[in-house]
Amino acid sequence: MELKSKFAIYFGIILSVIMLLSLIFKSRSKSKYGGGKKTTGIKYSKDESYFKAKMVQYKILKLFVTMLFILTILTYSIMLSRPYKNKITTSEIYNRDIMLCMDISSSVDDVNVELVDKLKETVKNLNGDRVGIMIFNTSPVLISPLTDDYDYICEQLDLLKESLQYRIDGMQGKSYNESMTLLDFISEGTVVDAETIGSSLIGDGLASSVYNFTDLDSERSRVIIFSTDNDLYGEQIFTLQEAADLCASKKITVFSIGIENMPKDKKDELEQAALSTGGKMYIAEDNSLKNIINDIEKTSKSVMKTDTKSQEIMIVKTPFILMLISTFLLFVFCKMTRI
Repeated sequence: MELKSKFAIYFGIILSVIMLLSLIFKSRSKSKYGGGKKTTGIKYSKDESYFKAKMVQYKILKLFVTMLFILTILTYSIMLSRPYKNKITTSEIYNRDIMLCMDISSSVDDVNVELVDKLKETVKNLNGDRVGIMIFNTSPVLISPLTDDYDYICEQLDLLKESLQYRIDGMQGKSYNESMTLLDFISEGTVVDAETIGSSLIGDGLASSVYNFTDLDSERSRVIIFSTDNDLYGEQIFTLQEAADLCASKKITVFSIGIENMPKDKKDELEQAALSTGGKMYIAEDNSLKNIINDIEKTSKSVMKTDTKSQEIMIVKTPFILMLISTFLLFVFCKMTRI
């Protein structure tokens, strides 16, 4: 414990010592006649047991009053000196980037809807991680860059889910404008030149996610959650394995999610790509999505940044309570002793 104003406590101690010494000197000095009228019989009154008992009581109460005065002065002095202690707090800040990369081919819609729900539950509990969202078909579109604005991410996930669900269920009472807005959200920019270069360019989608991470040279844990049916239709710049190798070279872990009816060769290819980055593959329909977030937490440890702060905490509660108690008792004893 330290004091901001030490002179206050020193002043209080000096006053307390003066009061204590005055009490001692007064108790040792003999009372002398100071003038006025004398009353006969006082000598005999002092010899009475009742008088003696009252004097003892009076002296005890007077001593208590003096002690309470001293205690009150000391507590006031302590509060004026503003005692405090330094509290060192160390907070750990997560230093991880998570990119959701979704193949928005219609065959993956059901998987993506469930994945969006799971990811939204996770985002609400994050602290310091940055999250981004990218969708692709023929070409990639970044819906949200990496950010720790979780409310914004949840809003984009809600809109993404609504758009995917609309494509699954149809209009269902929505107006034409609402329908077009939802379709444009997942289609605008993702099917550019599809007639010439094809669609579902899996490797290009994954490779594009890599370059949406910022500060690739900095020490951060980076994860891509990659949902796809791995059903290629067209000519891609990166093969799936080349994109996975690019992720591995940038120390990005890929957790891939496929659909249940994937052909074995496509499933094996997707699994091998994820494993080569240190990640894992999941099949959505076998309920593995329930465990994907937990597995990511276990297998991809975040790099932590430690933020240490020093905070001054005032220690006034105890002296304040003592001051209240001593003031109250002082009032009571003063009444009893008529001081």
